[in-house]
This record gives sequence, C-alpha cells and structure tokens, in this order.
Amino acid sequence: MELKLFDHVASSESPKTAAELAGLTGADKQLIIRFLRPLTAKHFFAETGYETYASTPTTKFLTTSTVTGGFKFMSVAPFPHSHPLNSPGSTKPPPPFHTPAYLSNTTYANPTGPNGPFQSAFSTEPPMFPWLMQHPRAISNSNDLMAGQRMSRVDWFDFATPPLFSSTTMLPPEIRRC
Repeated sequence: MELKLFDHVASSESPKTAAELAGLTGADKQLIIRFLRPLTAKHFFAETGYETYASTPTTKFLTTSTVTGGFKFMSVAPFPHSHPLNSPGSTKPPPPFHTPAYLSNTTYANPTGPNGPFQSAFSTEPPMFPWLMQHPRAISNSNDLMAGQRMSRVDWFDFATPPLFSSTTMLPPEIRRC
C-alpha cells in the first residue's frame, strides 16, 4: 500500500513496466516483480508484456479509500505482546502485518539472503518452517490456513474426471477423439 503500486498502475492510461514502477516508488525492480507476480495471477493486475503491467477493474477498486483504509488499518494496528503469534514480550505485529515496516526499514530492497520480514518480526534467525516446528500453536494455525486454501478446489490430477467434466462434449476435441 505504501508504494502505491495500485495507484500508479490504475491512474495510467498505458501499462507500466517494472522498471517504471521501481522509479516511481523507489523500490527495487526485482521486489516490484515479486510483488506483482502473485497479484497478476489473481487478476489484481494484467501482465500485458514482459514485466509490463496494466490495471484491471480490481486494480481500480483497490485504490478506493474504503478498501485501502482497511488494509492500512490491519498493517499498522498495534498487536499486544500477548498476541498468540508474537514471541514473548514482542510488540511487533506478526507477518504479514510486519512486512510494510520491514520493507520500509530496508528501503524496499529485494531480500537477497535468508533473512526477511519473518525473521525481523520474530527477532529470530531460523527460516519460517523450522521456527514453526518449534511452536506447536503457530504450526497448527498455519496448517489450518493452508487447508483452507485448498477447500473446494479440484486437484490438478483430477482435472479431466467427473464431476468437473460430466460429458465428453466439455472436453477439448483432441481429447474427445481418444
């Protein structure tokens, strides 16, 4: 939100390259690309060419103050030290809520080593998964989140089996001939 990527792309009549967005925001070009890769996959942006991005209706919607206000509130809202994901005595918000502060502190440089927002938020050196394995409640919450991400989705290996394709007319012609 602080980089105003949505604003820069939504307000432009023509697509913006990652290099242009890096120039507008002061962020590392590779970090811009890393940000936009999953956002493009979710149609928050349209990739119109190599490292070139245009707005979608979603991009424009996400620039409204009622939406951005909610994201900003969640990312800067104070989390008490008793927050279940915080380390004992920590007043830092847990990732991803700590990510904006981490990126600001690193002047929006692309992380090049093993340390990132997670290590900064928890004042720890281990990567996230080894850390989670040492914290049963946190790994349980993480597992629940990941299970929720897969709900109601067809497994990739079941793409051509019922009930998704209830008749052969729904299959591409080259498969129907088999």
